[in-house]
Amino acid sequence: MFKVAASTFRFTLGAICLFCLQNYAESVEYNIPVEKSYTITLPANVTSTIQTGGLDIEGARFVVIQIHSQRKTLILSSTKTFNVDFTKEGTNIGLVTLLKVNQDKATWYVKTNSSCNVTASVIVQLYTYDSPIPGGCNQVFNLELDQSVVVDHGRPYRAHIFFQWANQATPQREDLPKCENSQIIANLEYEVYVYFMQGRDLSEVSFLRAVQRMLRPEDVAAHGTKICSLTNGPTAKSQVSVTAREAQGAVYSILVRRKDTGHSATYTTIGAYACNIDAGECSLD
Repeated sequence: MFKVAASTFRFTLGAICLFCLQNYAESVEYNIPVEKSYTITLPANVTSTIQTGGLDIEGARFVVIQIHSQRKTLILSSTKTFNVDFTKEGTNIGLVTLLKVNQDKATWYVKTNSSCNVTASVIVQLYTYDSPIPGGCNQVFNLELDQSVVVDHGRPYRAHIFFQWANQATPQREDLPKCENSQIIANLEYEVYVYFMQGRDLSEVSFLRAVQRMLRPEDVAAHGTKICSLTNGPTAKSQVSVTAREAQGAVYSILVRRKDTGHSATYTTIGAYACNIDAGECSLD
C-alpha cells in the first residue's frame, strides 16, 4: 500500500514488505507501526523519512528505532539537518527518542552515501515509564542517550562487546534519575546474548533474517543463547569478550532489565562477522 505524490514516495507498512524502489525518487516516506520489523529499500543518495504514530498511550515514555544493513553504512538522525548530537552512523544503528507530553508520533531521517539502493531492516519499539532506558547513562558516545553496542574483532576468533550503562525511565513530566544513584544502579541487570547465523552463509537474506530474530526483548530471550549477566558497580565494566567463528555471522543483543518492574529493553542489535566480508576475507573453504 503506498501513495505517490510528485516525486515523493510514501509507504504504509502493515502486512506487506516492499522491496523495490525506483532510483529516481527524490524523497521517500515510510510509516512504520511499532513492535514489528520490516525490510525496506533505501534509495541511493536520497534522504528517507521514517515515521511512527499512535504513541499517545497511557504510560508511554520513549521509543527506540533500529535500522540494519549487511554491508552499507547508514546515517540515522532525529533531525532533518543530521545534527551530530542527534545522529548515528554505521551498519547497525539506533536512536532513543524521549516522548513529550501528548506526543503521538515520532519521525526520523535516514540516508546512505551508497551509489546503489540499500536493503535494510527497521523496527520501532515503544516503551513505558517503568522500563529501563538502554544507554541512558552514556559517557562515551556523542548522544546523550545512546543505545549503541560496539563489537570489535581485534583478536582472531574473539568478539569484544562494549556498551554504555542504562538508566530508568520516569513519567513524562519528571526528570530522568541521576546516573550516580546507587539504587538505580543496583536495580538494573544486563544480559548478553548471541545468535549464530547459518554456517558459511554470507547472503544478505540470511543476515537480515537473523537480525530480525534478535530485535525485541522477548525474541532475544527466545532465540538467543545467553552468554553472561552483568551488573554495574564500582569496578564493573560494560564490556565482555566472547568466542567468534570464522566465516559464520553472529548476532549480538544486550537486554537490560529493571528488577523492580521486571520490564526489559534491548540495546541496538549487532549483526557481524569475524572477518572482513567486503575485502573477501571470509573464506568458505
